[in-house]
Amino acid sequence: MRILKSSPVTKTWITGAGHGALTGTLTGLRGKLVQVEVVASEVTGDPDVVVTITRDGASGPTVFASGAKDDAATYLFPCESHKAVQDALFNPVWLVNQSLYVSIDPSADAGGAAQTLTVSVYVYLEVPD
Repeated sequence: MRILKSSPVTKTWITGAGHGALTGTLTGLRGKLVQVEVVASEVTGDPDVVVTITRDGASGPTVFASGAKDDAATYLFPCESHKAVQDALFNPVWLVNQSLYVSIDPSADAGGAAQTLTVSVYVYLEVPD
């Protein structure tokens, strides 16, 4: 088995342009989702960022929810459980040519003059050799 890192879903918010949730889609995924990485740039407005990932569209089942995370950091969320109930960061999810819908929602404007909050989300898939 080997681990593949996806292309990122990257979204930006410019000072004064609002801070509503933005979305992106990762398509054609095959393998077991084993980790999520969230990279948030540093801005003076100090927003928290919430990332939610659902399967097969916005109304599909939630696969991952980060909770509020500070800007200016990189977060790794490994899958830690193989049980039928969620008692870890998230349970492993098998994807067979499926899509993941990624929502990124900052809590505040970037703040400061000419600042841009940039958030990138990657997923890691375990795939057969």
